[in-house]
Amino acid sequence: REIRGTAVRMGLEYEETEADEVEDLYELLAEVKRRHPEVQGVSSGAILSTYQRLRVENVCLRLGLTSLAFLWQRDQGELLQEMVDAGIE
Repeated sequence: REIRGTAVRMGLEYEETEADEVEDLYELLAEVKRRHPEVQGVSSGAILSTYQRLRVENVCLRLGLTSLAFLWQRDQGELLQEMVDAGIE
């Protein structure tokens, strides 16, 4: 699936906006829901980006999905050390 949108709305608050990249995410996740109705949530890797987290939450809310951000506001040094300890290169 080709991403057609760009970052049209740059503020923290997001509203549905034609040609915005968030709408590409919406369409993709809507298709996932159609094909796999058992899907209940979306996990994102947002750590400190409120911009990213709010956009994922907006899409999830519109689709009736739960937004999961398990890394949200984790200490980056601690997270990096955990990744090194786990052998991630």
